[in-house]
Amino acid sequence: RHPDRFDLIVVRHPPLAQYLFSERSLRSCIAKTAVDIDDVAIRQQERKIRNMPIGYPKIRYALDLAFLRRYYRQLQQVPACLVCSEMDREYLISKGFTRLFVVPNTIEWNGQYLDVPSCEDAGPEILFCGLLSYPPNVEGIVLFAQRIFPWIRAARTEARLTIVGRNPSPRVLDLQR
Repeated sequence: RHPDRFDLIVVRHPPLAQYLFSERSLRSCIAKTAVDIDDVAIRQQERKIRNMPIGYPKIRYALDLAFLRRYYRQLQQVPACLVCSEMDREYLISKGFTRLFVVPNTIEWNGQYLDVPSCEDAGPEILFCGLLSYPPNVEGIVLFAQRIFPWIRAARTEARLTIVGRNPSPRVLDLQR
């Protein structure tokens, strides 16, 4: 079925929205599209290259950043962009976005969706969400829990670490201790 037959199109993975702008037959769909910008990649790129020494990697990232800026300018044409935090909304407003809606992250637990508390509501709690069988996530959270979180607990004894995700590896399950 052609997308013109749908009332609303939600693009979950932002890079896929580029097809709305590049494919002539899809341009009519822009007016009924919402894009879920769950990860403001342009901010990450800006931080990444800020302190990099001049060289090939910095040039490559700068070219990627130029592409992302162009892409984000195109996204301003869609009627709704969804972000997961007020911080992302404010950042995108500073870049010229006007139709932004904050939809906080949630966690599915036994078929129910629970809101992820905001930093203001949660107190001293750190929440890690991710696929817990994915090796970089496993390595990152194990390192954090074993080496960094003890320092945080020494300064703030009431601090809590919550790890949420599917398919926890044995290393992640061992952190329950």
